Amino acid sequence: MTHVTRAVLLAAGQGLRLRPHTGTNPKCLLEAAPGLPLLDVQRAVLNAEGVTDHVLVAGWLAEKLEGRGLTLVTNPRYAETNMVWTLLQARELMSGGAVVGYGDIAYPREALRAVLDAPGHLAVAVDLDWEPYWRKRFGDPLKDAETLAMRGGAIVEIGGKPETLAQIEGQYIGLMRFSAQGARQLWDIFDACAARGSVNGKTPETAFMTDLLQEAARAGLPLAAATFHGGWVEIDTPEDLALPETTARVRAIAADVGLRKREE
Repeated sequence: MTHVTRAVLLAAGQGLRLRPHTGTNPKCLLEAAPGLPLLDVQRAVLNAEGVTDHVLVAGWLAEKLEGRGLTLVTNPRYAETNMVWTLLQARELMSGGAVVGYGDIAYPREALRAVLDAPGHLAVAVDLDWEPYWRKRFGDPLKDAETLAMRGGAIVEIGGKPETLAQIEGQYIGLMRFSAQGARQLWDIFDACAARGSVNGKTPETAFMTDLLQEAARAGLPLAAATFHGGWVEIDTPEDLALPETTARVRAIAADVGLRKREE
């Protein structure tokens, strides 16, 4: 187990697919169940597992995230950049190691424990029971899913467009853990990619996190697959917000960590 106490939460995006819900609030403040904003739920799970120092990288409506007892960093180029560039804004704050999570997800303690307990310096949460959730969200499980292949407990391929279910051994959820050494290794990979102007075929500014992870795997860095079994949510669309499964899962996560509803 690699002990880390800091989390870096990535919440800079505009949430365009969620309009009008994100017209006046960033995605991480949306209530995935009544009285339970995503940010509150994720922070409660982190706190429950001893990850109590929270950094949030904001962009769109960053002012709404002030005064919440966390370290606020901003990505001023949020409208034209993607996840890797957002994480780059917190590079120095990752030097001692960190859990990294997307701001538009909520996950059970099982998922967080998996990344905390995984071997090695880089670990990525992988949902082995992703398919039923994708069927409820999209109908076709291949819609919006990404390829993920594992070998010997490590991720060797991630983030591609699948043609068959066989190319998806589990689903990436946007939750990772880096030790201090793992963070250095990740940024060394990024620097090498930036020097040649390409992160898995994209510019450093527009690369997805899975692009950087794929580059790390390609370079031979062991990416531990921290496997768990469902129970998480991702909020990308109004349909996700309206899905009964979303509400049920978020309520279960909150109940498990003793988080009470935020009253109006």
